[in-house]
Amino acid sequence: CSQEALFSSCLSLHFQHRCFESNLMMVLRSTLVILALLQHKLVIAEEGPKPDEMHTTVAAVLSEFGSSIEAKDLQECLPKGESMALQTRINKAIEKMLELRPSKMRESIGMLGRASRLIAAAVESKCSSVVAQAANLKAISQQMEEYGKDKKHISYKPKEKLIVGGYDLHKPLNKFIGDWKKTEAPAKQAGTSLGEFFKVLKGEKLKSEL
Repeated sequence: CSQEALFSSCLSLHFQHRCFESNLMMVLRSTLVILALLQHKLVIAEEGPKPDEMHTTVAAVLSEFGSSIEAKDLQECLPKGESMALQTRINKAIEKMLELRPSKMRESIGMLGRASRLIAAAVESKCSSVVAQAANLKAISQQMEEYGKDKKHISYKPKEKLIVGGYDLHKPLNKFIGDWKKTEAPAKQAGTSLGEFFKVLKGEKLKSEL
C-alpha cells in the first residue's frame, strides 16, 4: 500500500469522523430544543383547571351571580371551545399581572373583564336556562373591562394594594390567582374565586375613594 493511498485513506476517515461528530451535535441540539418546548407546554397546561373541566369552572363563576348551576347545565348548550378560550384568555391576563408593573396590571384587568364578558355573552346567547346569571356577569365584566382602559381608575402598588374604580381587589385577586395556578387546579374553586373577584364590583366602594 503506497504512502499516498494510506494518507488518502486516513484523511477520508478523519473527515468521516468529523462529519459524524457534527451530525451528532446537531441531533443533540435539536433534542434539547424539543425537550425545552415540551417542558414549556407542560408548564402552561398545568395552569388552570383541566380543559375537560372548564364547564365546571364557568358554572361556578355564573353561580356567583344568581341561582347555583352545574356543569351539566352548560354541557349541552355551550361549545367546549368557548370555555377553553376563557382559559387561554385568563392565562394570558395572569401572565401580564405577574410582571408587577402598573401598566401591565391595568392591561390585564381589562383582559380579565373582556374574557368574562365574552364567555358571559356566549352563555347568554346559547343557554336559555342560565340567561339571568350570564347577563349579570356580562354587565360586571363590561364594567371591569372599562376600568382597564384608563389608568385613572387603578391604584396599584405591587404586593400591597390594588384599587380598581374605588373597589379593593387586592385580596380577591390574589386568592383567584392562587386557586387558578395550582397544579391541576380544582375547577369549581377556581371558578368560584373568579366570580368572587368580579362580584366585589357589586359591593360598596372604599370610603376614601368615593
